[in-house]
Amino acid sequence: MDKYQIWTDGSCNNNPSNATKGFGGWGFVLIKNDKVIFEDLGFEKETTSNRMEMLAVIKGLNYVTHSHPNIKIEVYSDSAYVVNCFIERWYIRWQEMDWDEVKNSDLWKEMLYLYHSKLLRVKFVKVKGHSGVVHNERADYLAGQARKHNLILNGVV
Repeated sequence: MDKYQIWTDGSCNNNPSNATKGFGGWGFVLIKNDKVIFEDLGFEKETTSNRMEMLAVIKGLNYVTHSHPNIKIEVYSDSAYVVNCFIERWYIRWQEMDWDEVKNSDLWKEMLYLYHSKLLRVKFVKVKGHSGVVHNERADYLAGQARKHNLILNGVV
């Protein structure tokens, strides 16, 4: 059976605590049987690092749903915010609360739709960021490049 992985990362300037919005970027790397088969990146203006972390996962899962449906896939992220939602099942309480006061509920709902999709079987894995893990470093690089491109397009640098 083929082994699939998505390595994801998000980046945002001036945004260590997600208290303010900045220029952000996201990136993901799709691995099949230990070989890179696809990469993608993108950016948003006026966003947060948490939203970029989430969007990287969403974009990766959307790509896989359309290009390689009906697979088991591991999603690797250095975002505790993203990974813990699924490992600790925070989303169950959020749904019970009818998403009242849940930050980024629009993206959480989209991610949950993909997570529960019959087209994928998703497992989340937490990795330590900036620790030399090759695919994590690549996803970080892609997110950083997207953020920098965003800054240039918007005349910030």
